Amino acid sequence: MKRLHFHSFRQRLNAAFLAVSLAPLLLCSVLLLQIFRFRMTADQQQNAQQQLSSACHALNTMQDGILSAAESLQRDGLVTRALAGAQEDSAKVYSSLYTATAAVRSTARFDLYSADGTLVCELPEHTHTEDCYADDAAQHAQVEKVAALIDALPSAEEVEARLEELLAAEDAEAYDAYCAELARQVEQMFDKAGAMN
Repeated sequence: MKRLHFHSFRQRLNAAFLAVSLAPLLLCSVLLLQIFRFRMTADQQQNAQQQLSSACHALNTMQDGILSAAESLQRDGLVTRALAGAQEDSAKVYSSLYTATAAVRSTARFDLYSADGTLVCELPEHTHTEDCYADDAAQHAQVEKVAALIDALPSAEEVEARLEELLAAEDAEAYDAYCAELARQVEQMFDKAGAMN
């Protein structure tokens, strides 16, 4: 290996200046890269947390609306009599259903079934045929797909544990991939639910 020999004072002085100027530059570059990486990780974590909070809020709002609608229908004497088998005007029953479910109708479909499980439909009293259930079968298949997508989502505790694990491992690529996959699953679930309207 060839050794560098500095023969003159000027060459030694230039080499010293070069070394002194490069050392802080390299140190600053390393520190800036670390700061940039930590900043990106914090931004991604904040973004993932916002998306999870938004999804949880939407699901909680939908659940609260559905529970409120169920309680309202339970207190409605016309609906309870119709469900018990009394001959009630279907238009009035569906009007009660429409009023009680107004807040969540954009995210869920509501139908009335009697206590024995038969559909109380808006058509005049008749024996139910395939025509009564035609839309229900397709709608039921869509509901099953959305339910399967919701079941496939990890719980909030699982998400938090996985994010903490990835942060501890300082694996930014895996963290990004996990957040992107989670966002894709939530978006797919909302798209399927929105398509049912």
